[in-house]
Amino acid sequence: MAITKATASSIAPAVKGDLVAGSATNDAAVLTVGANDTVLTADSTQTTGLKWATPSSGGMTLISTTSCTGTNVVLSSIPGTFTNLQIIIDDFAPTAAAKLEVRYNNQGGTTHQSAFFNLGSTSFANPTSKTSQARLTDSNLRLGNTESRLFMNIPLYSSADNQKKITQFHLAGQNTSNQDTQSMGFIMFQQNDTAITQLDFFWDTGTTWSAGTAYLYGVK
Repeated sequence: MAITKATASSIAPAVKGDLVAGSATNDAAVLTVGANDTVLTADSTQTTGLKWATPSSGGMTLISTTSCTGTNVVLSSIPGTFTNLQIIIDDFAPTAAAKLEVRYNNQGGTTHQSAFFNLGSTSFANPTSKTSQARLTDSNLRLGNTESRLFMNIPLYSSADNQKKITQFHLAGQNTSNQDTQSMGFIMFQQNDTAITQLDFFWDTGTTWSAGTAYLYGVK
């Protein structure tokens, strides 16, 4: 109900949360309270110039949670609605000593290349030859140690015109000598002029996963 400026000070909206807002020169109106968890938002198309709206999402959104079993851990049907992807594989281990590898979009050929620094041996692993997968460590991770963790960040993963997508990663675990081992580095997904919609994690020897959980997040 529109009211005049002269009577604005006497308005008492009947419903808890209602607001008095200007609707035009020397006029005011009651803005009805919004639904729970909505926020007050400016909107010039509204009579009062205001509306109640659901806050825009931001930060990290959990896309999927996948148990690490079988030969491959496959994160598929990845939506292209985020800016970056973040992957965390927690408390994982192979059923036999092996090195962890990753492949995007099930691509074969010479499409992957990785380079990383081994913190345990303080050595730098030169970029591997271009292959159909990228290696994430030069150390064999051992059976029975389920305290290994992997963190990966893939910026601009859904860009169709970025032919070389760069991935950062950090892997921490324990090798077959019961020593802590870490690797930090980069992967280059080459010849990639399409969005990343699938990631496969597997072991270089073809062994299976004995434990672990993969968390896939989208970042706005």
